[in-house]
Amino acid sequence: MTKKVAGRTNLATKKVEGVPGFLVDFIREDTSLANLDQYVIIPVVKMVQGSAGLELKKKFGEGTAILRPGDIVLAKYEDDNGQATFDFVPHFFFTEFTKDSALGDSENPWILQRSFDQTSEIAKKARDADQRKELYPGHEDRKPEDKKYFRYVEHLCFAGVIYGEHQLEGTQVVLSFEKGEFWQGRNFISAIKMRKSKVEEQRITLPLWSQVWTFSVGFRDKGANKKWYGMDFEIADEPLIKEDEADAMFAAHTELKEVFTKDLLQVDHGERDEEVPSEDM
Repeated sequence: MTKKVAGRTNLATKKVEGVPGFLVDFIREDTSLANLDQYVIIPVVKMVQGSAGLELKKKFGEGTAILRPGDIVLAKYEDDNGQATFDFVPHFFFTEFTKDSALGDSENPWILQRSFDQTSEIAKKARDADQRKELYPGHEDRKPEDKKYFRYVEHLCFAGVIYGEHQLEGTQVVLSFEKGEFWQGRNFISAIKMRKSKVEEQRITLPLWSQVWTFSVGFRDKGANKKWYGMDFEIADEPLIKEDEADAMFAAHTELKEVFTKDLLQVDHGERDEEVPSEDM
């Protein structure tokens, strides 16, 4: 399983020819990279929304699924001439909770707090419809259109790899479902759990890391200002990984589970250029 963040091709890809003699003895016993090897940062799949910046929309077009950071195209909305879908093998599922600043808040970072802890205060607020919006201090007397709110968000995250014949085949990514797409994440969970096979007269659920799914970009229209692009899914034409891939896929699942347990896993959400509407907006 690669631990490099896909798409970053500047200094990280420059090769150093040869090793200076004075470093050889150090390299043989060096352990300075050990902790870095354990820390896994995974890029996330993002949709270019209608509310995205002009530069991003001009470069990719609305309804394009890109990998952030890196801004590499995964799939386009109803694109007959390019990559319209991508296959994905989920290795590990987890939930992340974040406290986000308001869109347009230039004084604070996008994600103010984050936690994987289901019992954390962030998690409790994210799962409570009455608490997931929090007014900024000092905004009590402002006009409704001038008020800003923090948002507590629950993300349904699937870490896995792009699979099959795609320019990013083998790239480790996270599919994250939150806000207006939270329901689609719940649908994906249900679909995964329904993938069963008959073994010795019993119907058993297939391992998460053995399932292949095809994703495409879908358009959501909930009326008024609730229009956005999300991810649709279906069982892939070849629905299971190949036999000679099983050991590697299981190993990737095991490693992600271990680094998550050690709190060494992080989703790289990149920059915020747009936002999927929330159900309570």
